[in-house]
Amino acid sequence: MTMSTTTTSQAATAATTTTLRRTGSIEVLGPMHPGFGRILTPEALAFVARLDHAFAERRCELLAARGLTRAQVAAGVDLGFRTETRWVRTDPSWKVAPS
Repeated sequence: MTMSTTTTSQAATAATTTTLRRTGSIEVLGPMHPGFGRILTPEALAFVARLDHAFAERRCELLAARGLTRAQVAAGVDLGFRTETRWVRTDPSWKVAPS
């Protein structure tokens, strides 16, 4: 999340005229459609900011670990799944739809 500061009235104005909404340390990018203001309230964005403050370090650790796992998979490393669950990985009915 981008760190920025602004007043609530500035955030409300930005939401109606641009694709940007800022409240405290939260910056929302993307089109603001009718009704979004009822969801992306200053209070809701402040809550998200508190969550980010509390969990950002752990979130970044998990994302780094995810990147490492992806690199290992790409390199063909065996991820060490349990042998008793092999049937799930080899059963074609347990495949996800292609993206």
